[in-house]
Amino acid sequence: MELDKLRENIDALDGKILELINQRLKLARRIGREKSDQGLATLNNARESLVLQRLNAINPGPLTQTALQLIFKEIMAAARELQSQHKVAF
Repeated sequence: MELDKLRENIDALDGKILELINQRLKLARRIGREKSDQGLATLNNARESLVLQRLNAINPGPLTQTALQLIFKEIMAAARELQSQHKVAF
């Protein structure tokens, strides 16, 4: 059935997306360690704005800019949480 095949494709993509998000968060955790070593704040609004602007510029759709911003703001919030946990651990 076509529906089952489409759902299998979605499931495979979901797995890849999850893998990529976890890779991104591992890098963010490393960045958090570097920030901590340098005495820098976890939150960098300017950097987050640049990331969102860059993603908006390269987004071909059909993902809307609103949805893109919501998704990536959540990903960046998860990254900040990991970075904050690092500071608490030491």
